[in-house]
Parts: sequence; C-alpha cells; structure tokens
Amino acid sequence: MGIIHLYFMNKKILLIGKTSYIGINLEKRLQKNNNIILISPSSKECNLLDFRSVSLYIKNIKLIDSLVCLAVIKKNKNNNFFDFLNNIKMTINVLRIINRSKCKHVLFTSTTDIYGKNPALPINENNKFKVDTYYNTSKFISEKLFLLSSKILKFSLSIFRIPGVYGYNHKDRSVVHQLIKKVINNEEININNLKNIKRDYLYIDDLCKLIEISINKRINILVNVVSGRSITLNKIATTIFEVFEKKTNIKYNYSDDRSFSLDFDNKKLMKIFNYKFMNFEDVIEQYKNFYRK
Repeated sequence: MGIIHLYFMNKKILLIGKTSYIGINLEKRLQKNNNIILISPSSKECNLLDFRSVSLYIKNIKLIDSLVCLAVIKKNKNNNFFDFLNNIKMTINVLRIINRSKCKHVLFTSTTDIYGKNPALPINENNKFKVDTYYNTSKFISEKLFLLSSKILKFSLSIFRIPGVYGYNHKDRSVVHQLIKKVINNEEININNLKNIKRDYLYIDDLCKLIEISINKRINILVNVVSGRSITLNKIATTIFEVFEKKTNIKYNYSDDRSFSLDFDNKKLMKIFNYKFMNFEDVIEQYKNFYRK
C-alpha cells in the first residue's frame, strides 16, 4: 500500500465544486482510492447560493476530516458586481459547512490573478494584492475569510493560488486546448504582437496530485501552485505545431490588457512539496494521444 493511501486510511473528504473542470478531474482521482470516503454533493443537494439549501444540507452532515472548496463563479470579461457578491456568498456558506462538520483541514483554490496586471517579477507570495477585477477581489476577500475562520475554528488551511490550468478533458477551455483545436483543424493561430510574453500554465494532473498531498498531510500553507517554468506564447504555439506534425501557421496581430508576462518564484512550494512537474512537451504529447483515440 502506498504512503498516500496510508495517510488517507478511513478519512472522510468533502469535495465542494465537483462539476468544475478541476472538480471532475480531482473526483476521478480520489475515487480510485479505496481507503477514503469521498462525499461530493451536487448543487441540487447543496446550493451554495441558497442559504436555505445549505441549512438543510448541514443538518445531516457528519464529521469530516478535510474539505476541498473548488466552487466559484468563473472568471470572464463580463464578471460584474453580482458575480462578486455570489463568490463571497459561496465562501460564507462553505464556512458554515466547515463550522458544522468540525473538519480538521480545508483546501481553498484561489488565483494568481490577485497580483493584478503587470505585477513585479518574479512573482512570489509576498507580492501585493492589486484590485483589478470583481473576480480577483472576491478571491482575495475569500482568502481573508478562510484565514480568519481557520484561527477561530482551529483547522489547518491550504490556500492554493493557481494560474491557468490545462489538460485534456471535455471541460478543458484553457488557452492551450483552444490552440490545439485550431492546429488540429488546420486553422491559423493568432498570438499577441509581443510574442515573448510568458505564462506558467498548470497541468491538471499536477494540481490534483498536489491537492491530494496537501489534504493527506493537512498542510497549513498559502502558496502559488506554479511550475516555476514560464513559457513564451510563441514557444507554446510552435511546440503544439511540432508535436502534432503540422505546418506552422501563426499570425502576430493583436494586443490586449493581458499583454504582460507572468514569471513565478516557486521556492515556497518546492520547499514544502518537493514536487516534479510534468514537462509541457510531454503533456502536449498526451493531448495528441488523446485525440488519436
């Protein structure tokens, strides 16, 4: 029996947000572990935007060991004040569940967007929060609510600040997947005029493994979950063309308010987890095999 399974023996894990992209992948991973009891209510069973629904759910909730909160109003260009309020409302309702279930550990997925546009590089956990959008502000406030509650209710807390996540799945709407679909369909790829802009996209399997490790060991940490190996947009595109054995067809013809690099210092993450991330090229090979099936 593996070390991870020994840690998990007879643990009850409550997964909130199982229908999200990350949730679908994490649930599949945890379901393979016969040494845990996984509880993953649907939004019909526990609607985090409905106070009464949550009240009914927590009436019957049992004691749990860890809670993973993935629920969120997704980031998009049309996020407004009501999305902001709903994200905060969901956080408050999750905290009600935590209080009732007396869980010992909580993992909350936040975002590297809290550092705002044009952050000082390399980014680490000491970078200051910048108010840019309703989305990043709601995530920052949620972090503070979880941190305060962890002190009052005495549970260990993992806050994972994550960048863009990618990996083959029917809900994968990542930039990487959008580029791959264009390459497969022999379409032209449009890239920012500043083709050397860097991004540190996170492979979904790496994220799920790190979540599993964190809830296994009840790690108390606020950390940027990043590979520390940012890649230029141009390199991302050319790698996809090479792996799929397609003729390069790239046009550098636009710029937007995201025309800046994101380069991370992940020393804090590596000190605690000492984790080896998948190489970008190897993941694109997996995409290729996925599409061949």
